[in-house]
Amino acid sequence: MPSESPCSGHADVEGKVGPESSGGPPTTLHSAPQNSPAMAQLLPSDVKMLLLMSRDPGRYSTVTRRLWGHIFDSLVVGSLERMALGVSQLMRPQALGPVIRATAMLYFHLCPRCTVQHYEAALDTFWRPPVKPPTLVFYSYDDPLCDTAHLQELLASWQQAGMPVWAQAWETSRHAAHLRQHPLEYRHALITFLGRLGLVAPTARL
Repeated sequence: MPSESPCSGHADVEGKVGPESSGGPPTTLHSAPQNSPAMAQLLPSDVKMLLLMSRDPGRYSTVTRRLWGHIFDSLVVGSLERMALGVSQLMRPQALGPVIRATAMLYFHLCPRCTVQHYEAALDTFWRPPVKPPTLVFYSYDDPLCDTAHLQELLASWQQAGMPVWAQAWETSRHAAHLRQHPLEYRHALITFLGRLGLVAPTARL
């Protein structure tokens, strides 16, 4: 089993991707971070699953074959400086923004094993994904935690690697709250995607 940082939060995903869960029906993963500045929450458990699969592909080969699709909601893509700025913009009151930004950067500096190294490993996994299932991505252009230019470069690289990719984007939304802010469009995109995978009937409703 790969060695992990004690603060990387992988213990909660071992039950999902360990050998004991290798048998079963097709799986579609829906990844969405919590709206929180904590690193372990900005990187949802399904992203940590990809980290595990990239580090030990043999151990999780059966899980890889079961993975029919992946749905990413509010991916965090960009520099740590962008993340610190985004966290400061999400917090209230806004007057505390500069303090929160400085505190976040200090946290990254003091705890690199739990933050910088973990985040960079996750980004590397995205740029060189261990699996290439059909993928749906939800994002907004005004998400303070996501550099949309870099995100679009990432999606283009996935397509060039042969991964089928669809995206639902909004000019204005809120990080990790697209379903709440755009319920009809969100559900339509989700059902259409699952229909492409043959997992729901085209007329299904959520």
